[in-house]
Amino acid sequence: MKKYSIFIIILLLLFGLGLMLIIGGVNDDLSEAVSEENELENNLNPFTLPETGDDLVGVDLNVPGDGQSIVLTKGVLDFDLTEIEGGGTVAYLSYHTIKVTDGDKTYFVAPVAVNTGGTGNFLYLILYEKTETGFIQLDNELLGDRIALKSLVIDETYSAKKVLATILERGPNEPFSVEPTIERITAFELKDGQLIVTTYYGN
Repeated sequence: MKKYSIFIIILLLLFGLGLMLIIGGVNDDLSEAVSEENELENNLNPFTLPETGDDLVGVDLNVPGDGQSIVLTKGVLDFDLTEIEGGGTVAYLSYHTIKVTDGDKTYFVAPVAVNTGGTGNFLYLILYEKTETGFIQLDNELLGDRIALKSLVIDETYSAKKVLATILERGPNEPFSVEPTIERITAFELKDGQLIVTTYYGN
């Protein structure tokens, strides 16, 4: 009888040990899965991912339509207008900023929305050149008033790289109160420190 009891106790101990090993393995797998999920979530979080536009944070911007100099920061920045009493805003769309290399030169094209006190909200592309001593603002091009920027990319399939700005705008007879839904692509080439509008036929 005692032999059977000892045998049963040994079986129970082995069963318990096996169960603990299984549970431990499952917990390790769960911990690893949670760790991988957290890592993936952090990598997909737009507030933790490095952006090309981060390079221009803290750089001076000569505000189009007003002329004064401010310091670029992410999001919306208030500033005092120079010509009239009141204030304006600058919104730097850092997540759309692109870097373009042309020979031994490096440029950044940054979309900036400017409001100078009225109802208009003007979207510009600002061209910077990166130098050994910092950034130099070279040019700006107006994309439109109260439009939406869908994307800003580089097409390198041409001999001269093209900067493609895809925007959403309204029809010619639609009021500004209507949501922009009509897609339009404007193409630019870099030439002599300027953004030059050019023809684009797609790929």
